[in-house]
Amino acid sequence: LAEEDGPALLEATKRAITCCGAWGIPDIVVHTGYLPDLSKEETFERNRAFFRELLPLAEQQGVTLLAENFNRMFVENIYWIDSAADLKGFLDYVDHPLVKACWDAGHGNMQPTAQRDALNLLGDYVKAIHVQDNRGDEDTHGAPLFGTLDVDSLVQGLQDIDYKGYFTFEACNMLSPAAPLEIQLKAERLLYDIGEWILRSHGCFEE
Repeated sequence: LAEEDGPALLEATKRAITCCGAWGIPDIVVHTGYLPDLSKEETFERNRAFFRELLPLAEQQGVTLLAENFNRMFVENIYWIDSAADLKGFLDYVDHPLVKACWDAGHGNMQPTAQRDALNLLGDYVKAIHVQDNRGDEDTHGAPLFGTLDVDSLVQGLQDIDYKGYFTFEACNMLSPAAPLEIQLKAERLLYDIGEWILRSHGCFEE
């Protein structure tokens, strides 16, 4: 959101959108931004202006921009879009068919609202998800079942809104980057097995 960072970030995002169009990728996650001492209304306005700069290219490339809920903020004098209610409010404010939502379940786990309730609030806006876990106090990006994420509530919410997208993991902190490849592959296998178990438990696993 800062003036000095805006042009470079805008151009980098446009390049990413162009790549998505060339490779047939229908959606791209575009995080909203924030600055100290901005009100909620000012934050919405500055972010809408940024998204509007991207929309002509998104329309040309046939790519949907997905705004993601942040993890919960505990920094004084900073507002950012972290709750389902505020994310929906921002999407309503932008009001464009190519601006939708990516729901990050780990970030949502740091909020008091249940996953199912959050997803029902966002409804048709949800076009992608990031599945990761934590203990509700820090955005650790662990694997589901390693923290306090209510996976039943998550899947029930996805079923409620008739979600048709991928069950995408963002559990990037299962291991140290220095872990040997053999162990990394086993961790990936475990992550897949966890996902399969979660989805089979709710009768919605697809090969």
